[in-house]
Amino acid sequence: MDRKVALVTVRTSGECATGHLPGAHDVPLDHLDAAPPAIKAAAGLGDLLVVYASGARSARARATPAENDIVAAPPTGGDGRDTW
Repeated sequence: MDRKVALVTVRTSGECATGHLPGAHDVPLDHLDAAPPAIKAAAGLGDLLVVYASGARSARARATPAENDIVAAPPTGGDGRDTW
């Protein structure tokens, strides 16, 4: 059975405007506080994977789903997309 994955990227508005991964739901970093309903909807599509860079952004991106009872898989092997 194929597992579906919902991909949410957390970047700045400018980064989102430059393009995104096909099928990803982009959440601009400056809109993250208002994003839990959209993140929860994405999680309803399949296993949720939140992709972010590192540093302060990663801390906010990791905390937002958890603070809103949304289960998201952490990146494997470290903190942020640079560790993949």
